[in-house]
Amino acid sequence: MTPFILGRRGGSNWFLRILGIRPRKRIDKSKIIEALIVKIDSALNQIRDNIIRLKLRYKGLIERAIKTLLSGGRVKALIYLNEAAEVKKIVKKLGVSEKALEQVKLRLETLESVTDVPQVLGEISGVLLATRDYIKDVMPNIALSLDSLVSEAKRVISETTDVGIGEEEGVYITEDAKKLLKEIENAVEESVSKQLPEIPMSLVTPLLSKGVEVKIKDAGKEQQVKRPKRPVRKLSPEEIDRKVMEYILTHGGFIDVSEVASQLNVDKSEIMASLHRLKEQNKIIF
Repeated sequence: MTPFILGRRGGSNWFLRILGIRPRKRIDKSKIIEALIVKIDSALNQIRDNIIRLKLRYKGLIERAIKTLLSGGRVKALIYLNEAAEVKKIVKKLGVSEKALEQVKLRLETLESVTDVPQVLGEISGVLLATRDYIKDVMPNIALSLDSLVSEAKRVISETTDVGIGEEEGVYITEDAKKLLKEIENAVEESVSKQLPEIPMSLVTPLLSKGVEVKIKDAGKEQQVKRPKRPVRKLSPEEIDRKVMEYILTHGGFIDVSEVASQLNVDKSEIMASLHRLKEQNKIIF
């Protein structure tokens, strides 16, 4: 009689199937990491596309608000300004989410050993959950993408360890995750404030009554302004006035003539002429 040798007909796996036991499926952890990074990149692209779109939206709202304020439409201008403030909040939340996902991606990319995969997935899942809760009220579609990533992390942890993880257990928002998100939020707040300057409401009322008091910085009328090399588009006086007023309002009543001339690719004399036009219209005081 031929003795039974473990290994024939599938070896131990064949024997376990006879006993009704399903063997644990082997998982290529390096491929898991690659797949997760691909999904994170997809979520990042989604976030970045929304940031670009909303920044353009913010700029358009501010321009409309300035144009309306210059024509005396206070109520409509305030509607534009309030909407711009809401858009800015969403941009900030998206910015925080972007930086958090970049941290998660970096952690996966710098993973030293695939044996650490379950532990690392547990760590990053906490960050993903915190990010999901942070953004779900303004971008539910992105929150769903983060939910999908967390579910994938749970599945992998279950299949690579002896820990069974249910739908509502296994990963948590840790104190470290909360701390990381807070640090990112502070950094993004400063960055967004510089990129999307607001118009202080304290300047709106003076603009519509006696005019905004302006402090002018001028490097000297004889000094030539260095302008960027780009196609020159002749701006109308109305466009220049609007841009000058936007600069003044978003810089707290201050204007650097040389800087604005460089930004608009015009001579300083045109900026000074705009300031005098605005003064004659009782929009500004200097």
